[in-house]
Amino acid sequence: MKFTLHELKIWFNTENLDTKNYLFLPNKINVITGDATTGKSSFWSIIDYCLLSDKINIPNTIFEKVKWFGIRFTINNKEVSIIRRAPQ
Repeated sequence: MKFTLHELKIWFNTENLDTKNYLFLPNKINVITGDATTGKSSFWSIIDYCLLSDKINIPNTIFEKVKWFGIRFTINNKEVSIIRRAPQ
């Protein structure tokens, strides 16, 4: 099985914040950088949530600002997109 993550997308619940797209380069090491406590570790929790996990580990501070989470990936040469509404 071959799995490649292409994109993580976040739609905010306020109109004054633009949608955030985080693109990942295939067959490369993608490094996520940023200041402390800015949400870097939450990437893995968001991906897990989008892959239909029943356990939610995303901090409430993110849920308060986000309406939808999405990921786009390829698995066995088939492209898949999954979008999940943030829990209320």
